[in-house]
Amino acid sequence: MTFHLLGIGLRGTRSITIEENEVLKKCSKIYIDTYTSIFPENFINDLSHIYSGEIIPLEREELESMAFIKNEETDSSLIVSGDPFGSTTHMSIARECIDKKIDLKIYENASIISIIWGRTGLSAYRSGSVVSIPDFGNEYVPASPYEKILQNISMGLHTLVLVDLKNGKNIDSSRLMEIFILMRDRNSLEDIMKRISFSIERAGWNDEAIHLDSLENILRKNLRSPYCIVIPGKIDFNERENIKALFQDCIRVLDGAIS
Repeated sequence: MTFHLLGIGLRGTRSITIEENEVLKKCSKIYIDTYTSIFPENFINDLSHIYSGEIIPLEREELESMAFIKNEETDSSLIVSGDPFGSTTHMSIARECIDKKIDLKIYENASIISIIWGRTGLSAYRSGSVVSIPDFGNEYVPASPYEKILQNISMGLHTLVLVDLKNGKNIDSSRLMEIFILMRDRNSLEDIMKRISFSIERAGWNDEAIHLDSLENILRKNLRSPYCIVIPGKIDFNERENIKALFQDCIRVLDGAIS
């Protein structure tokens, strides 16, 4: 038996590679990571019309228990949106296969981390630590996400902000604004709400949308899940020209706000 860990990119069944397609055809069980991944609407239904294997969605407890990783006679697979290692949970799954002496094959694909640079005009070589923002209670406000953003900015590096999931979707952008304000008040440092940033909604989908504005204005837009935020550090000449070409209607905002 071989366990296949597949990243299927950002377009659902449309971005399944030729190799992944051949793998899925021979799998008797096809597990779907619905905890850390967001798929296009009707993805599971579309998948069931293409492949004969049993389609099994996994939620958080089922995914983290790893009970689905077994030594069986037939091949099985786990499908992840984006790249197969977009979450630390997936590395734990790989280790579980190794510990159980199950043959593991991994299939890479495009992820939000790899595509945001072409969408924003920023350089991947000038990216800092990726920041994940959870939806915590108002009484407990961790400082680390905000501090990491400030640290990246201080080094002139760009920050990709990934947003926690709730009920299978990113938390509302209005709630994300509240979280940023709580973290800012906790740190009593720089107010990044005024900083020019990017939002990328539904990357790779037919209704993809990208905004360039202050972070505060972006979070007022009722962003559609899945979405992420990119907060630039220092913008160099080439990046500035890239952004102007991609966002011609924002040239005035760009010239007035990005140093």
